[in-house]
Amino acid sequence: MKRIFFSTLVATGLIVVAVWYFSDAPTPKEEIIRARQAARFQSTLIKARGGDVAAQLAVAGYYKDGIGVKKNQALAGDFYRRAARRGRPVAQYELGRMYETGSGVGADSIKAAEWYRLAAGIGGNRDAQYALGRLYFTGRGVVNNYAAAVKWFRKAANQGHPAALYIMGAVYLEGWSVNVDPIEAYKWFTLALPVADQAMAFDRSYDPARALRRLKAKMNKFQIGRAEEKAALWKPRTEKPAIAIPGRRLLPVRQ
Repeated sequence: MKRIFFSTLVATGLIVVAVWYFSDAPTPKEEIIRARQAARFQSTLIKARGGDVAAQLAVAGYYKDGIGVKKNQALAGDFYRRAARRGRPVAQYELGRMYETGSGVGADSIKAAEWYRLAAGIGGNRDAQYALGRLYFTGRGVVNNYAAAVKWFRKAANQGHPAALYIMGAVYLEGWSVNVDPIEAYKWFTLALPVADQAMAFDRSYDPARALRRLKAKMNKFQIGRAEEKAALWKPRTEKPAIAIPGRRLLPVRQ
C-alpha cells in the first residue's frame, strides 16, 4: 500500500513538473510574433548600419528591450550614440540616462549631464529637462545649483512631465530658489493629480494627493480658490525640438 502511495506521489510530481516546464514554452502565436520581430529587427539593422537615423533609434530600442534580438545594453548604447551624434534629442536623452545609470556604458555623471543638456536645451526633450534638473538639484555631474534645477524642472513641468509637475509643487512649498508660495504649490500639485501614478513611478513619495491634503489644511478658502483657478487656466506647452550637430546650424527635427 505504501509503495502504491509513493508511486502515485512520484507520478503526480512528474506531471506537475511537466506542466510547469511546458507552460513556459511559447505558443504557436507567440512563435509567429517572435519571428516577425526578429525579421523586423534584421531589416531595420541593415538600414541603421546604412546611416538611417530613425532606424538607429529603433535598433537601439530593440537591443535595450530585447525585441527581436537578445538584450544587449552595450549595443543599445552604440546605436543611441550614433543617433545622438546626428542630433536626435531622444537618443541624446537615452544615452545620458545610460551614462547616469551605468547601463551598457561606464557610469559617468558628467557625460550624462552633457547629453541631457543637449537634449533638454536645443532638443526640448522634457525627460532630459527633468533629468538635468535632478542632477543640478543633487550636484551630480554638475555644480549643485537650485536655481538651475528649478529652471529645468519648470521647463519639463510646462510640457506636462508628471514628476516635474509634482516637483514644482514642492519647489514652491519649500522655497527652493523661489519665494514660498502656497497658491503656486497647490496649483502644481493639482496639475500633478491626474498623472499621480506616473509621478509616483519615479518616486513613491511624489504623491500629489497627500501633498494637497496637508497643504489644504494650512490654506484659507480664498487661497484654495485662487490656486484651483490658476490650475484650470494652465495649458501644457510643447517645445519645438531642433537638431544640434557640432559645426552645423540648428535644424528642425522632422516629426
